[in-house]
Amino acid sequence: MLYLHIITGSVALLTGLLALVLRKGSVPHKRMGDVFFGAMLLCSGAGLWLALKGGNQFLLVISVFSLYLTLAGFSAPFVLKSPAARILGQLLASIMALGLVGFVVHAIDAFQNGNALAGILLTLFGALAGFLVVQDYRFFRHDKGSVMSQHIGRMVGAWIAALSGFLVVNQTLQPPVLNWVAPPVIGVPVIVYWVRKFTRP
Repeated sequence: MLYLHIITGSVALLTGLLALVLRKGSVPHKRMGDVFFGAMLLCSGAGLWLALKGGNQFLLVISVFSLYLTLAGFSAPFVLKSPAARILGQLLASIMALGLVGFVVHAIDAFQNGNALAGILLTLFGALAGFLVVQDYRFFRHDKGSVMSQHIGRMVGAWIAALSGFLVVNQTLQPPVLNWVAPPVIGVPVIVYWVRKFTRP
């Protein structure tokens, strides 16, 4: 499982980057996106198994977020066309809402045990989870114009989660807090750029 997690995570980082830079809607983009989707599912699934077996809270959080973002992003273009995809999206949002409760509980526990950094990070993850869930439910109700926003935001978000996992585990950047901060600082403007490009009238 560890080897599967490492190999598929490496594939996801590479193919996700290629899908990002290739022309959107092109055949190469779709192929890279499909490989990225499969690699992220395997990587996140293996990570979830390892986290539950070893009690690794960080890996658990990253794996849950990665699975949610990957499935939500991949299914977004089909939600308005397929009842099955809509049900899957609603189920994912509900699971993420439960995850939000888990983040809050673990954040309180971390603060009580004197682990302020873990408490802050879990609080931020919880706030992000809440924001995404609200967006999801608004999307399912009526906002047809946000299909590309949902797809791009969650797929790029899944890539950011994978990059964060890689940097944090390997302590690539110094000081260590940069391993948490750098991926979203770089990735969020990318999401905003592509969302505006595809949703601008």
